[in-house]
Amino acid sequence: REALKKNPASFDPIRQHVALRRDTVPEASSLQGVEGGALNLASKKVTEDSWKQEFVGDAHIELKDHIISHWKDKEHYAPYCTIVESTGTGKSRMVDEFSRANFTLTVNLRDPPAQGFPPSDDKVYKYFEPESLGAKTLDELWVHVTAFMLALFEECKKAILTVMEKECSCDNDRKEWLHHKGAVWFRDKMTEGQTMKSQGEYRVNFYNSVVLRAEEVVVDSALAWTVY
Repeated sequence: REALKKNPASFDPIRQHVALRRDTVPEASSLQGVEGGALNLASKKVTEDSWKQEFVGDAHIELKDHIISHWKDKEHYAPYCTIVESTGTGKSRMVDEFSRANFTLTVNLRDPPAQGFPPSDDKVYKYFEPESLGAKTLDELWVHVTAFMLALFEECKKAILTVMEKECSCDNDRKEWLHHKGAVWFRDKMTEGQTMKSQGEYRVNFYNSVVLRAEEVVVDSALAWTVY
């Protein structure tokens, strides 16, 4: 009351009153329990196992319909969109299901120490680490991003050609395989062995190769600019 008399236009004294202030939740505590505890471990296992279960609903189909209709209606120069929803509501799971029938290159840029599923692609995160990018010029940023995209598609092409040589005996077989089985094969390889802690071996090696190649392109580009 006395505080309000001194500053009647402010409700801060009321908001800060001890009766209205709750104790903060301990940092180690969450809805998943304490790290390493029984509830925490069970929660992680349930999350990992859920990705192996049959997908419920048709959100992945709606996503494809949206992409197709949005592109046809607008023909945007920059054909991308953002999926916005609360944590744990199925955004990543929807994209994962989408990738079974539509060839998709997924990258997780979550900060590696932060918990979540699917886990971060560590090497890619470090390649795009915010602090290092902040020191680059616009031209350097353009080269950095372009080098990654080039390396990503090169590595993807290698992966596809390698498996088609094993699975297919002629060009027609390769086209049929790529059309009907390529997407789900790539999805399965990029998700096999993933846990809450880390991605699986195939995906780790895939993105290690991508980043290594991208770094080579960046260096070559810098040398080319120097000579020029």
